[in-house]
Amino acid sequence: MVWLSHWKIGNQIILEAGDEVNVSAGSAKDLWLAEEIGVDIVYDEPEEKGSQHHKAYTRHQNVTNVGDLSEYQFTPDYYHLCHHGNHQEYHQYGIGIEGFGFLEKIIFGESEDIAVRRWFARKERVLLTYEDSASFTEEEEWSADIERFLLSRANEKELFASIEPWNAFRFSAPKVDWHKVVWFKHHVLRWAIVQWLCILGRLATKDRLHRWGVIDCATGVLCTTFDESHEHLFFGCPFSTSVWQYFLVKNSIHRPCFPLLNEIQWINVHRGGANLQTLLVKLSCAAVVYHLWRERNTHIFQGMSSTPDQIISVVASDIRGYVSSCRNIRKSDVNRLLCLTWNISGRVFVNS
Repeated sequence: MVWLSHWKIGNQIILEAGDEVNVSAGSAKDLWLAEEIGVDIVYDEPEEKGSQHHKAYTRHQNVTNVGDLSEYQFTPDYYHLCHHGNHQEYHQYGIGIEGFGFLEKIIFGESEDIAVRRWFARKERVLLTYEDSASFTEEEEWSADIERFLLSRANEKELFASIEPWNAFRFSAPKVDWHKVVWFKHHVLRWAIVQWLCILGRLATKDRLHRWGVIDCATGVLCTTFDESHEHLFFGCPFSTSVWQYFLVKNSIHRPCFPLLNEIQWINVHRGGANLQTLLVKLSCAAVVYHLWRERNTHIFQGMSSTPDQIISVVASDIRGYVSSCRNIRKSDVNRLLCLTWNISGRVFVNS
């Protein structure tokens, strides 16, 4: 839509040669947005110029013969030109140019009868109505009025916080104690996601697919003796046990393999803190789970299989490459020994 508005201001002297004019357009209730605005100041004299301008837009002009601009004047240098009664309301409540700038930051409600405005302050989030804005006086500073209003609402505990509606509809569950084993600082996202789904029992293992009626046989592909389940795949079958047992020894953990959930609990209890030893154990567990699941899918969908030694080689290479990219590991005798065991470059140490 093109809106052409012609304001006749008569013979009032409000502009002089060299004056700078700043013009802005806006809609109080966001009924429309202005993509482009242009202003052309036309004088009655000489008549040729003024007549030519009027002839060009005769059919589209919205002519308003103001005459006296005092009704639209907020300050000596500011005029609010509009075709409805809002400017009179602004004067009625004593809102000057500072107040108009404040109202522009208010979010209007959808009600046409009562204009409800919400003002979200930086420190206190409160509800501001039209009657509240009327209490702000012109004589006092607006900043003082707003501060007094916010303090009064704070005392009445009429606060609004975004956390309240979020807590109202989100599903809340108790915090699990294994989250630091999966979502630690240096986790690898794709490894952590598969490990997380495995802990929750949400991977599409064959025993689940069989219960859903998707497949007829639930026998595993890594171990063709038993049905494939989360408990058997991680780490109950000989294939996965041999892979994980290798990395237990590599991380100086000399004991038999546990099922994955028990391994997570053991790591959470015995491998805490932010050190290289803990990082390698957590990365090893996540990488082994990820690559075992990947090997299972490759065998099913591509008909390709790998030996446990090949899986071990890939996992060790991935962990070594990831840790080698770190540059904030503390230099110590234990960490030097771990780097030698994993064939990790000494550049990972701080100030090395």
